[in-house]
Amino acid sequence: MALSGWHLLVILAVLLVMAAGAVGVIFLGVYLARRAAPASPVFPAEPGNAPAAQPEPAELRAARLAELEDLSARGLLSVAEYEAKRAEILGEV
Repeated sequence: MALSGWHLLVILAVLLVMAAGAVGVIFLGVYLARRAAPASPVFPAEPGNAPAAQPEPAELRAARLAELEDLSARGLLSVAEYEAKRAEILGEV
């Protein structure tokens, strides 16, 4: 059974649609992974290199606590890490 020209065009079109779908899934995965990553780290880089802590305004502490809660809700922090960081933020009051 020989394939005619339009059969080959249909097969090529199906392959192109499948390839475009695969590329779309890859880009969606990369987009969602970047979107889920925190914009700024919650923990300081090195305790010895950190400048002296200045008291923070209440809004900034509330934002840090909200970010911490979000990280915990997404499962990116263990319960112990969450509790330790929360106590540290609240201890700065």
